[in-house]
Amino acid sequence: MDRREFLKRGLGGIVVGSVLLVSGCGKNPVKYSVNIDLHKIKKGTHSGMRKKENFVFNHFTEWNEVWKKTFKIYTPSIPDTPNVNFLAYEVLAVYMGFCPNTGYEISIIEIIESNNNTTVKVSETFKGGDQVNVATHPYHMVYTAKLKKPVIFEV
Repeated sequence: MDRREFLKRGLGGIVVGSVLLVSGCGKNPVKYSVNIDLHKIKKGTHSGMRKKENFVFNHFTEWNEVWKKTFKIYTPSIPDTPNVNFLAYEVLAVYMGFCPNTGYEISIIEIIESNNNTTVKVSETFKGGDQVNVATHPYHMVYTAKLKKPVIFEV
């Protein structure tokens, strides 16, 4: 094999190897997941929210409206809306909606950022109510650093 033939084969192998390497990268991207810290704002079983809902708040106006709706059952002394620095943080809130008796609970247990989205893991439990026919409306509110990806709530 002369030098010219050697270079042709060598360059051909490099081209084929490069194509395989590049095409393989697109099909098997590196997957990652990171747990995001969360900080409790308030959690309870009695709220003014009658249906199951999930919220992500990025500014005070919406946060304030939902806070007031949540605690309208305490009228006339609705607690002041917690002040959150929305330049650095977001508020997540989950509501379980109407529950026919005590013993129901909802919790944001984990926030995980992955390649394409942020998953908020939510736990809904029933521990057995000690008071039948006493309706509850469980909720949980947390704040966390600004999230960079679309949010998906997963029960």
